[in-house]
Amino acid sequence: MGAEADQVLTFWWTFELFSPQRIVERSDADDDEGVGLRVIDWDTSQLLPWDSLGTAGQGRMWEHTVYLDVYERSQIYGFLHEAFPSGGEIYDVRPQGQGAFAAFLVDDAGRVVANTAVLSSAMWGLGRVKNPGPLTPGWLDGFQECHDGFRAAVMSEIAEHRRAAGESLRPLDSGDIGRLIELARQSTGVSDESLVTGTIRIKSVQIKQRDEDDDPPRTDFLNSFYLHELTDVRGAVARGAHGAALAAYLTADGQIDEDSRCDVQEPQWVEPIVRRLGIDRIPSGRWPSNPQHPLALSQQFAVNEVMATLGSGSGLMGINGPPGTGKTTMLRDIIAANVVARAQRLAELDKPDDAFVGAGQGLVPRLRDEFTGFEMVVASSNNNAVENISNELPALTALDDRWRGHPGYFRATACDVLLESAPTRTDSRAWALIAARLGKKKNRDRFATGIWYGTKRRTPGAGPRQSRPLRIVTKEPAPCSWRDAVDAFTRAQARVQDVVSARLPAQQRRDQLIDTRTQLDELPNQITQMQNELSRREQKLRAFRPRLDKASECHQQWMAHQGAYAAAEPGFWENIKSFGKKGAAWTQAGHGINDSVAAAKKCFEEHKDHWDWLAGQLQEASQNLSELQQQRVTLQDRVNRLEDHVHNDEATVPGYPTAATFDNEIERQCRAPWLDTDLDTARSELFLAALDLHQAFTFHSPALKAALGRIVDVVQSKPLRGLSVQDIPAAWQLLFLMVPVASSTFASMRAMFGDLPPEFLGWLFIDEAGQATPQEAVGAIWRARRVVAVGDPYQLKPVVTMPDRAEDAIARSFAVSDTWVPSQSSVQSLADRVGTWGTYVQDRTDSGKKTWIGAPLRVHRRCDDPMFSICNEIAYAGFMIKANHRPPALSAPPSSWIDAPNPVAGKHLQLYEIRELTTQLDKLIDEHRMAPKDIFVIAPFKTVADRISHIIDHTDHYRGIRAGTVHSVQGQEAKIVIFVLGGDPRKPGAKDWASQTPNLVNVAVSRAQHRLYVIGDQTRWAGMPHFQELSTALNNHQSNDTPPG
Repeated sequence: MGAEADQVLTFWWTFELFSPQRIVERSDADDDEGVGLRVIDWDTSQLLPWDSLGTAGQGRMWEHTVYLDVYERSQIYGFLHEAFPSGGEIYDVRPQGQGAFAAFLVDDAGRVVANTAVLSSAMWGLGRVKNPGPLTPGWLDGFQECHDGFRAAVMSEIAEHRRAAGESLRPLDSGDIGRLIELARQSTGVSDESLVTGTIRIKSVQIKQRDEDDDPPRTDFLNSFYLHELTDVRGAVARGAHGAALAAYLTADGQIDEDSRCDVQEPQWVEPIVRRLGIDRIPSGRWPSNPQHPLALSQQFAVNEVMATLGSGSGLMGINGPPGTGKTTMLRDIIAANVVARAQRLAELDKPDDAFVGAGQGLVPRLRDEFTGFEMVVASSNNNAVENISNELPALTALDDRWRGHPGYFRATACDVLLESAPTRTDSRAWALIAARLGKKKNRDRFATGIWYGTKRRTPGAGPRQSRPLRIVTKEPAPCSWRDAVDAFTRAQARVQDVVSARLPAQQRRDQLIDTRTQLDELPNQITQMQNELSRREQKLRAFRPRLDKASECHQQWMAHQGAYAAAEPGFWENIKSFGKKGAAWTQAGHGINDSVAAAKKCFEEHKDHWDWLAGQLQEASQNLSELQQQRVTLQDRVNRLEDHVHNDEATVPGYPTAATFDNEIERQCRAPWLDTDLDTARSELFLAALDLHQAFTFHSPALKAALGRIVDVVQSKPLRGLSVQDIPAAWQLLFLMVPVASSTFASMRAMFGDLPPEFLGWLFIDEAGQATPQEAVGAIWRARRVVAVGDPYQLKPVVTMPDRAEDAIARSFAVSDTWVPSQSSVQSLADRVGTWGTYVQDRTDSGKKTWIGAPLRVHRRCDDPMFSICNEIAYAGFMIKANHRPPALSAPPSSWIDAPNPVAGKHLQLYEIRELTTQLDKLIDEHRMAPKDIFVIAPFKTVADRISHIIDHTDHYRGIRAGTVHSVQGQEAKIVIFVLGGDPRKPGAKDWASQTPNLVNVAVSRAQHRLYVIGDQTRWAGMPHFQELSTALNNHQSNDTPPG
């Protein structure tokens, strides 16, 4: 990677430097009710919380977070505008909330907790804006040194003052806080009155008592989560310590090879796609879902391409997943393929411990290289997204009914882990210990409890159950021997191979027929060209004949002259009589004649050689023409024979990609070729056998069982206790051997994997990649060998708190294009841009703009019309294909727009809309007998969503209805969605915001499976982009649909 990559990383680092976290808001409520939480703005007239709060509850302690010089976050960006002039007028939305110059923790006894002081990066950056200023080279160098110096100075200041007073154990007092405020101001170099507020905010919360083995308290409560991560990656890139995935992610604009892109919607790429879906390219393993429902073509294509292009190497691939197109289904098959691939290597072992270097010696045995590279992490900026996947994979509901009787993969332990990770789930039945919800420390501790220590939790409404952690389970007799598990896996693999081998000849015949037809189709043109060439060569030969004849005639004439000359040679006496003059004259004349004869001969020979060459060329062309004509006969015969075979194959081979199917795009897209119940059943059972083999590995590996407790310690980031730095990666690799998939947010990746080298993780699956700003994923991508970004740029965009003007100004100062600007791009867009397979989506509001998206999933199975058609029109330029053609009968009225004019100015919440909402809810529940759990109410504005949630929470009749803002519901769905618009009639800017892209409407509408009701001022909203199409579609649908009586 070159200078542009460093420039981009530095820009992102600067962006995060000036992106402080929003600190906790002040609460007027005291802790009188014993809830264990209080947040105050403290001044010197009050007692400090550690002097005034009562004793914490049993086994608990107070922890106080002190924020120094609390300021409004919006204030800092005015200073940035001065330092970085923007390129023009940009609509600016200032961020809400507050930040602070510095913060630190205070313990139960009122003493500063060591190494918890944090200096605000944003304030330090503003200080550097003032001095030395942005024009000075390296003007933003040195934050970490200043931060560390501030942290040390805090402890030094407190200790020095107490030593002078002889009170080393005295709690922090107001004088100490005053000195720390001054220290923070000096460290940042900021003295502006609008920022130096003097406000001290203290958050006091009761936590569990800590002991020596506990992690130090978290200190990521002030600055960006990604600042240190980007610092690490910048340094690594400078040293060349990075992999192919990050290099692809940071590909410079000028290096994007657009000519190599293959548009999957273009007809010329249909056959290449079918070839890539060949039965010999389908992964052997498959997730055990219903085998009667194979993947759609685009899903299987994505799976095949991921495994073929990344599986044996490294890199980055973007997959575009519009709503309802089966992103999770696709990811599950990739996970299954990887588990089977590792099992194939494990099956070659005589005994499990042969998988380790040195037969597993040491506190943490180290896997040989061939058994690593299968580590899989699902990451996202969206906490709900990663939770959903890691909780869904092990759930029994993820398994088709026919396999729910399978013993499972550490099934009992998986139930414990699921109970700990998702304690509010109403169904905690699990089938496999296949995924772990990790990331932040709390999640890792819960996982450790479930997998190792044992859970005390119970499923809501269920009776008592015996906890079954691995520390108990692995001491019990193994379900089967190692050899039996290997043999069972080998038999399952043979069954898959038998099915593949039986169908492979049919695929080969199909490919041969298409290739032969292609050759045959090309022959008429080739024959015509050769006939033309033959005529051209005949003409050239004929045209050359006069020249040859003339050269021959000239040669003959000179030969005749030479003969006459020879006959005219003077006799002996004649020459004597002339005293030699006649002989001399004759000889002299002979020189010229001989030269002319030689020249004529040479000329003739050259013409003869050229004639022979032309004749040869003619003969060659004639022969080529004959061969082409014969080839046409041969190819036609071959086509006839292959057509007979293929006709039979189409009728007898399951999953055969018939010509009739592939000529119909809808039929072609709805089902991948070659897949049928038999093959997918065998592939699913191979995956289950692969898990059984992994389970047998754990039971029959003394080295692994001896290390289990230390592995759990590493996951919890506990003190090493004799472990070396090299043992940390080994422990994580063993965890992924037992638990194939882990999940985390991007923000927690460094805390969890901070000690691991680049490309340590085999696989990184980025979920909801369209919601993540590009810099958030940098550390995760740097740690992975293979990266698959799955998302959709036409759903929710990344949340960027920095105002547009400030962002634009900083981007201009670093001379980076919009490609890298967080508000203009996403992880998904950066992954898509380097992909070979994808399609262009036309921007509906800008005819000259097209967006390249990677390998789109095209078959939609969630929404009925009109919801599907609305989304397909406004966001996807019609490339999605609807597969659910039989909507279930609902007694609810047809989808419609319920007009509710907004007469009240000054707020987005419109009570008339709320009254209309309750009326519609009552009708749906009482008259149409709809279950509350099947209803979802969403709104674009938080004030509206909050009021709706309040009504639902306080109305027994509505219990079970879900509600939230559009930004909180991505990934969810319901039979009925009610979209309550709200909107202040005096603030058109809010409607502009909601309608500037199709994203918000697309997300809202695509939550609805069967019915969509929009409540809002139709006159005002229907004039806005995308809402206009929504209004028209609902009006047309309502007029064409008769409501049930």
